[in-house]
Amino acid sequence: MNPFVLYHDDNPDLFCDREELLATLESHLSNGRNLMLYGPRRMGKTALLKRMLLGKKGVVVDLLACQDLGEAISKIANTLLNHPDVENDLKDPFWQRLLQAFQISFNMNSVTGEPGVTVGFSDPTKAGEALGDLGAYLARIQPGFILCLDEFQQITHFPQPNAEAIFRTWMQTHPNIRFAFSGSQSTLMSAMFSEKNRPFYASCSHFLIGAIPEAKYIEFMRRHFATGHNTVPLDGTLSQLYRWAAGTTHWVQDQANRLFDHPHPERPNALRQIQEAILAEAAPYFRIITHQLNARSVAFLRSLAAHPEGVAHPMSQLHIRTHNLPAASTLSTIIKSLENKELIRRDIETGHWMLADQLMGYWLV
Repeated sequence: MNPFVLYHDDNPDLFCDREELLATLESHLSNGRNLMLYGPRRMGKTALLKRMLLGKKGVVVDLLACQDLGEAISKIANTLLNHPDVENDLKDPFWQRLLQAFQISFNMNSVTGEPGVTVGFSDPTKAGEALGDLGAYLARIQPGFILCLDEFQQITHFPQPNAEAIFRTWMQTHPNIRFAFSGSQSTLMSAMFSEKNRPFYASCSHFLIGAIPEAKYIEFMRRHFATGHNTVPLDGTLSQLYRWAAGTTHWVQDQANRLFDHPHPERPNALRQIQEAILAEAAPYFRIITHQLNARSVAFLRSLAAHPEGVAHPMSQLHIRTHNLPAASTLSTIIKSLENKELIRRDIETGHWMLADQLMGYWLV
């Protein structure tokens, strides 16, 4: 088996580092403190949440595709009520209330033959009541259940203006449920949980999920190559692998996965061939994205690609002149639009603007 998995695996040995962070997260949850995790996309936040839930009763619900409160509540309810640790007792009065709050139908899984539940919800005006009934049922049958809401910043795009308040009230009303919120739009997540006029202000412990340290990742890769492969790549090769990905977990794993599969990973050109293959596969996706943008937006993306470490003042006259960009007023609108599209991001620690995906930078230049 290739040890460099690209998706979550329950085997802890395939999970690189973050031991201290995991211990901290688990301590917070066990002591009644809810969590907020944020950081760049593809850095491993979802895998971290799933790793944290091993041996515990809990679930991760991804809200990224949800367009409004109704869809979000339906997805949460479907995930919870079909979870193996949640028993559906038809005689329980709390279950009877759920039958009234949701459109619930029973079915049979065509593959496993296990009974299941399909939950529908289409009345956002009763969102608070529906979540309240769901929380009461869950807290009663599974106290201490951990509910992880992934890509939680999506609720700020819902047409319902009170979505944040509804979820905050839900969390406050059910202290027997532990909540963990995570998101990849760091600016939005930070604002939601740190601005005094927002419902989630001071409600959770904050954790920025950044890159795993290079030395830790190289140690992890060397160990797995040594135990499962005839040849171990040079540390210099593994360092190049890590830095080409800018420490982004997904792209580190992707390269290591292919290098492990390579018949001669020790050869100097093996890694370069792999990187070229990854870029070639990503090129059609990047091409579609740039074709949907105007020329000025693409020019700004190229200006950031020229500075992989990020740009502190992208609207400065020096940056504008160097890269032949439009006026600062126009550039401000472009930056907001590209950030909303998650094509660029502002680094939380340095404040520098950079491309959200390092690979797009290689493709643009």
